[in-house]
Amino acid sequence: MNNLKGFLALISTALILGTFGVLIRQLAVMFTDPGQVLARSFFATLIITAIVLYRKMNPFQLDKKNVVYVGVFSLVFSLSILSFTFSANMIKVTNSLFMLFVGSLTSTALLGKIFFKESFSARHITSLLLVLLGLCFFVYPFQLESVSMGLVFGIGAGIFEGSAHTLRKLMKDVKREVVVFYQSLSGVILATAFLLVSGQQAVTEFHMSAVLVAILFGALLVSIGYLLMYGFSHFDVNWGTIILATELFFAMIINMVFLNEFPTEFELIGGLLIFSGTVVTSLSFNFKPQS
Repeated sequence: MNNLKGFLALISTALILGTFGVLIRQLAVMFTDPGQVLARSFFATLIITAIVLYRKMNPFQLDKKNVVYVGVFSLVFSLSILSFTFSANMIKVTNSLFMLFVGSLTSTALLGKIFFKESFSARHITSLLLVLLGLCFFVYPFQLESVSMGLVFGIGAGIFEGSAHTLRKLMKDVKREVVVFYQSLSGVILATAFLLVSGQQAVTEFHMSAVLVAILFGALLVSIGYLLMYGFSHFDVNWGTIILATELFFAMIINMVFLNEFPTEFELIGGLLIFSGTVVTSLSFNFKPQS
């Protein structure tokens, strides 16, 4: 049953992530790109801090092992955001997403085997191949920029993201609120540093609607922080990363409804293949309780 709940937590995360394209468009009327990261991370930090205080938790009281886990998690989570930002600014965003998922799928498959002895069944390989094939269709025609650092940063972002997923499973005995607190705080620190180094402004023109969207965005970030911690605590890391790839499928549908952005034939085929890969993860799955 816990496996089933973990699956539902991860598929819900993918659905929420699929809405982020619409929300980012709404934030763009007021914030620059790094300003958006700062705004949504700031409100997420305020929300999770209020929760931590209400529940009388001390996020700074961790045992030695978990101090290391939380520290490394905060680092790789920030590096994932930073690497993807660099990649998206150098090459097409779709190509950056492709490299991100290739990196995360590969790294979680390897790390899941090393840390949790997760097995590779024929069904897992089938699911992984469907997702990878779907990604290829989704970004077709893939423009392979010769020896582009954008591709390198995209893969790096995926490797860091896969490492963050693995650490979420390793930190299953740490309170979820504490992990979400550090995740949100690291986003604030990263965005602030990026703004200071780049010299960019955070805000271009004030819009109250954008502030409200930023608050909603922050609440959703806190929600997916909880969902990811629960999901990866009760589900295989490599399976979980495959499920999260359905973000592209959900985003395609949501963007079509709210932004009138209709997918191409290749994007539609790719999205369906990615979704099919996730369906394979649940076919005849042994949903046994885990400790």
